[in-house]
Amino acid sequence: MQLISLGIVLYKNSREEIFKCLDAIAYQDYPLEQIEVLIRDQGGQSNQWVQEWILQFPNKLKIKITEGENIGFGAGHNMLFKERSIESKAYICLNPDALLHPSCLSNLCQFAQYHNWYGLFEGMQEPVMQPKFYDRTTGETEWCCGACLLIPADIFTKLQGFDPNFFMYCEDVDLSWRARAQNIPCYLCGNALFYHYVGDRSNRTEMAFYSHYLLALKWGSPQNQLESVNKLLAIHPEKAPMQIKNLESILPMPPADVLRVQPNFDQGDVYAQRLWI
Repeated sequence: MQLISLGIVLYKNSREEIFKCLDAIAYQDYPLEQIEVLIRDQGGQSNQWVQEWILQFPNKLKIKITEGENIGFGAGHNMLFKERSIESKAYICLNPDALLHPSCLSNLCQFAQYHNWYGLFEGMQEPVMQPKFYDRTTGETEWCCGACLLIPADIFTKLQGFDPNFFMYCEDVDLSWRARAQNIPCYLCGNALFYHYVGDRSNRTEMAFYSHYLLALKWGSPQNQLESVNKLLAIHPEKAPMQIKNLESILPMPPADVLRVQPNFDQGDVYAQRLWI
């Protein structure tokens, strides 16, 4: 079995959430000695719950904790990737609100190994999966969700990780499209199950529209740029122009990459052919 690095970015997560997440990792049928858990606390209030879990279950998991400012999801994982062991075969992004099925990591790694560790490999969300299409024979899909995402270490390095300009949302879509631009496929592993209990995200609507705008700007969709700007203006008329101005330095992707990927902006924030409406 290969050594894998499991990265979790925290921001003011509750004791219950952290305990559930770590408990699920500790129940994996993948050899625990071949899992290193890398945690970055970006809120300064979750470290204590991780330490309490470690005290209750000493030597159960190899856990390394770092702390820092809240630099966002993608940038946080980029920092954790730098903390991995050099012999680690793959880095797995895991949301703290995601609970792994006991066979999730084994099935995900077996699937990646079957494909010679070449691609991005997404776990299957329960109880409601992403509405984006995937080929049920091959597992291929247009992009991979970052809630439970295996990225082979050499591919993470090749792609230079997540674009830190995305604070939250769409960074996984961008990473996937950049991978496909280099002929690196995206897969959904149908038997690598995890429970993702998404709560109320209404307070993040502005952040989501901002990320939608950045994705459209970067991947060449003027219509979606305009739609995102209008949505931002509807929320904060005085703030939106400054947000957009801050992105003027973002360079669009090369036309050849956009042509190769053919990014899907026709299905709203699904960014892929839909499985259902």
